[in-house]
Amino acid sequence: EADPGHRHLSHLLGLYPFSLITPQQPELYSAAEKAVERRVSHGAASGWGWSTAHVASAYARLGKGDEAFHYIHELLTDNRDNLFNGTNPFEFDSNFGGTSGIAEMLLQSHRQDENGNYIVHLLPALPSAWSEGAVKGLKARGGFEVDITWKKGELTTAKIQSSKDGVLKLKYRDETFSYEVRAGEVISFSPD
Repeated sequence: EADPGHRHLSHLLGLYPFSLITPQQPELYSAAEKAVERRVSHGAASGWGWSTAHVASAYARLGKGDEAFHYIHELLTDNRDNLFNGTNPFEFDSNFGGTSGIAEMLLQSHRQDENGNYIVHLLPALPSAWSEGAVKGLKARGGFEVDITWKKGELTTAKIQSSKDGVLKLKYRDETFSYEVRAGEVISFSPD
């Protein structure tokens, strides 16, 4: 690379925001991880809000919650009094990108199974700094709304409401569960 610390991650759009690079392609996934690490080790996310947000989301897609948290924290500590990122000029993609990165850390639904059903992955990149918490109303592909509660870094409960008839593929850690759902139905899930 002519400029390994360049803030653009265009060559990693397949990792995030698209879903072309997933763990199902181990060589590409490993290469994407190395590419992100190479960029940040050369300062790619320093001082540019939108690239910091992109790096956070890329790390979330790689399942690296602590690394994603580092860049989210960087966005939130470089802000104005209203939590907007302090980069001049004001950048929508920085502020909204940070929110997206947080959502990616807590819920991902970009992958599909062999039948085209979206896989709703709970807490895929939970950082150690967020050992307990809750989130309500996250939207997942496939027409699902998700509420999640966790303690000591572990999922305690999740409620998933479907907006349509179909199949819910729910993933937590290394297990995937399948549910036939009806529009309006709420699935309550606990790993116990």
